[in-house]
Amino acid sequence: MKINRYIKEAEAYSSPGWPDNIEDIIRLGMNEGDFISPHVVEYIQSLSIDLIARHYPPGEIPELINVIKEVHNIGDNAEVLLYPGSDNAIDNIIRTFSEPGDTIIMRFPEYGNTVLFAQTHGLNIVYIDVNPINNLTTEALIQAYHKHHPAIIYFSNPHNPSGQFLGPDEIEILAQKAQNSLIIVDEAYLHFADTTFIGAIPLVEKYSNIVITRTFSKLFGLAGLRIGFAVANTKISPHLRILQRTKDLTYISQMAALQSLKHIEEYRQVAHEIIESRQFVENSLKEIGFEVIGPSYGNFVLFKPTVEPKILYERLHDRGYITRFYTEPRMANYMRVSIWRKPVMEGFIRTLKEVL
Repeated sequence: MKINRYIKEAEAYSSPGWPDNIEDIIRLGMNEGDFISPHVVEYIQSLSIDLIARHYPPGEIPELINVIKEVHNIGDNAEVLLYPGSDNAIDNIIRTFSEPGDTIIMRFPEYGNTVLFAQTHGLNIVYIDVNPINNLTTEALIQAYHKHHPAIIYFSNPHNPSGQFLGPDEIEILAQKAQNSLIIVDEAYLHFADTTFIGAIPLVEKYSNIVITRTFSKLFGLAGLRIGFAVANTKISPHLRILQRTKDLTYISQMAALQSLKHIEEYRQVAHEIIESRQFVENSLKEIGFEVIGPSYGNFVLFKPTVEPKILYERLHDRGYITRFYTEPRMANYMRVSIWRKPVMEGFIRTLKEVL
């Protein structure tokens, strides 16, 4: 029996799963949102079992696409494509715009699933070592582009886990210089850096070598429903349609996303509250004596504790908080904590002080 050699050589993405006491523990390790609009909850609860489960999904719901375009001021030169999570979008984009043996450029560290998608597609991954970890520059990306001639350049923006944010002006320079590469800008955490929620989307209409991905898993609190989208220039979007699995787009996920966008101002307020809470956590960690990697522009903070990360993780876990530590040697001194609104984070900081 033959096994695809790229899959055989890869290592499966490790998901932490659910603890037995999932409803009694505060999960500050997955960067999930802590808010769902009551309007969204009420709508979901009103759906019949036929719409949720018995019928096959309807494919893309046009109203959702139209509202996404309206909220983000997307014009006629760009197309919105829906996916069952932005992971699926990234995988689709990589498979569409590269072939085995091509090169993809990304920083180290970068989102693990993207690394896996590149590996299993047979791509040569060239990492840009960034020191300090939150100091990636467009100059470094452009130099790597000229040296390695990649099919794809990928970066999360804001970057997970450092929280670094590259502004649209910097990304535009990259688009102009790296015209022979497809640039994937993963904006999963954009809402915590730019509360207009626009980000780099306007660049897609100007440059056909940029694709933006977004998710409803973070700010919108819909991680369990698996819904996201990509924005691509109309010159290249038809190619993405070939692998787009619209049958996997559930009705409940699309309608929950639609209802969320119809109440966008509630989420904009929550984004402001998360930003305020993030500043509180960064300041508190510094006061404790930890080295904070910042400022962060995501809904998380990366830091170096004065206690061994795995030991501190276990102490916090025993007190009802799940955080994130790293086993990769170059990240072994770091921890990451997700940011929820301030009452939760005040409790976290109190507990952190108690377990030190």
